[in-house]
Amino acid sequence: MFQQSTEICLRCLSLLVAEGQDVVLQSREIGVKLGLSATYVTKSLQPLAQRGWLKALKGRNGGWSLAVDPTSVVLSEVIDALEPDRQWHRCVIGHGQCSDETACAFHDTWGKLKRQIEDDMRSTTIAELRRFTPPSISANAAE
Repeated sequence: MFQQSTEICLRCLSLLVAEGQDVVLQSREIGVKLGLSATYVTKSLQPLAQRGWLKALKGRNGGWSLAVDPTSVVLSEVIDALEPDRQWHRCVIGHGQCSDETACAFHDTWGKLKRQIEDDMRSTTIAELRRFTPPSISANAAE
């Protein structure tokens, strides 16, 4: 549904939320826990730091930490920051632009689903991401 970079960022964000607001995690630590390169973690999280939602601490003991109360940011804000040109207007079965004028057989169903997803993202705070354990964390815990 989202671009891969957005999914990665949400996984990183869920880890930061789960760790707590005062915890600083290095890109390398996040990468190890999620099976990602530190460079990719850094690149993925920069837009959230630019918005002021994360602190990017430089130096030897630097890393990432939450800069805001995670109950104050909703998921739709994060998605909009990461994907300002979301492809919601595209036809889900590949007919190009999705509109009432160019409706496919799935148009009405997709419209309802899209509205529900958007409503849910507007009512879900990033604090709720702590409920989700990224897959590689579960795999690491089993070792």
